[in-house]
Amino acid sequence: METYGWPIKFFKDIPELLRVIRDALRGHQDLYYKAGVLHRDISIGNILICPEDDVGKKAHGRIIDLDYAKLTNKYIDPVRSLPTQEWDEDMKDDHTHVNALLKTKFRCHIDEAAFFELYYRCNRDPGYLYIYVRDIFRYKGLPTGTLESVRTLTCDDLDIYPETEPRPDFSGHDPWAASRIATLPFASAEILTDTPYITMWHYEPVSHNSIHDVEALFWVTQYLCLTCDGPGGSRRNELLGDNLGGAPEALERIVFCFFECTTNVLANNRQRLFSDKKALESIIMPQFHPYFDSLKPLMAEWWRLLRMAYTFPPTPAMHRQVIAAIEKTLREIEGTLPSTLHAATEAELARRKGDLARAQEFRLWAQQSLTTGSPAL
Repeated sequence: METYGWPIKFFKDIPELLRVIRDALRGHQDLYYKAGVLHRDISIGNILICPEDDVGKKAHGRIIDLDYAKLTNKYIDPVRSLPTQEWDEDMKDDHTHVNALLKTKFRCHIDEAAFFELYYRCNRDPGYLYIYVRDIFRYKGLPTGTLESVRTLTCDDLDIYPETEPRPDFSGHDPWAASRIATLPFASAEILTDTPYITMWHYEPVSHNSIHDVEALFWVTQYLCLTCDGPGGSRRNELLGDNLGGAPEALERIVFCFFECTTNVLANNRQRLFSDKKALESIIMPQFHPYFDSLKPLMAEWWRLLRMAYTFPPTPAMHRQVIAAIEKTLREIEGTLPSTLHAATEAELARRKGDLARAQEFRLWAQQSLTTGSPAL
């Protein structure tokens, strides 16, 4: 068996869950940039926890199942990297006018390197550029300048990362050639409805791209936080068949409306979520199982990155930004881990040890059968 592991819901603790999600994103990034492959079917069953030892204490994440992937051998050159050449007059005028508006509104201005990079990503449209900066303040929570001190915005402040690799070009792929590909509970509403989340800048039909897979992983993580009873894959008692009638109404409603309902209702709810961050923070995250409370800041940041990417495509650093947010959360959580193992963690490690022992016994038996020529069964 080339790939052996357990579905992601069988994570043993929060750090492992984060590492598996991060590894899945890295694998998706490598497939996308290096092989021109887009997965298109990210789901809770297509992300594995793969053991690295004989007892399952150490593991990594891997995405599997490329049955619905699409492939291209065409690439788009990287978005203009940070420049050294001189500016033209239109750019200078726009820089002056945008900075004047930003100084009035936010007591800030954009430095030349960040403005030049953002200017070309916004198709030399100063109005588009201003809205981008406005949304950075709105969703990232950057502090504004003061009457005494005007703040200078840099590339880091504005989430601008030079693109170094060509991006796969799927423009020749006909989005209408077949039915939409995605696992319904985790699919982007853009894919389900052929309608962009943010319509002000979008004039082309929706075509499945990397951001939709990154969003699917966002929904996989949300689903685990809402439905799992901590480590080990157990479903929350409130959501089990015998107890479902006693589950909090809000929890039942959220799980149903975002993961288990009809396509149209599910898509409509996700459309609304990406129009209002308060829906995530005040409706969904309060229903997380308490075990996952430490992931709430990560999910809020992941939402912000998706919102910005959908509003201002393309976002070449999408994988890198989400991975960085996951690693930041991982560092913070690993510094606060309790000294004793969660009971469900101990139970999951015991299950893995037995599972791996049985798998090893089967491999040895199969090898012996092949060597001796006796039937396998």
